[in-house]
Amino acid sequence: MAHPLLLGTPEYDVLCLETAGQPIRRVANNGHGPIAWVAGYEEAYGPLPEIWFTDADGTVDQAAVARYRETGTVVAEWDGGPAGGDGDDVAPDQPETARR
Repeated sequence: MAHPLLLGTPEYDVLCLETAGQPIRRVANNGHGPIAWVAGYEEAYGPLPEIWFTDADGTVDQAAVARYRETGTVVAEWDGGPAGGDGDDVAPDQPETARR
């Protein structure tokens, strides 16, 4: 998923066309959970660098880094996802994500 600051910009449109060959719409869909690809990333490249734990303002979430270093688990939160291409997408009702 694209960074929220990129959504709705000409750069986002170009990124969509280059990577997916079509525009990618976004629908609201709140949730949180562990990131499944972390183990594969570590096998290929080693431990995740702190940049993976940086927010849009450039602040590193030190608690998330510490949790990752202790448990090997990275938990993400999201408030949206890509919509399908048929134009009839309806996002399921989801409760607000509980911030950790």
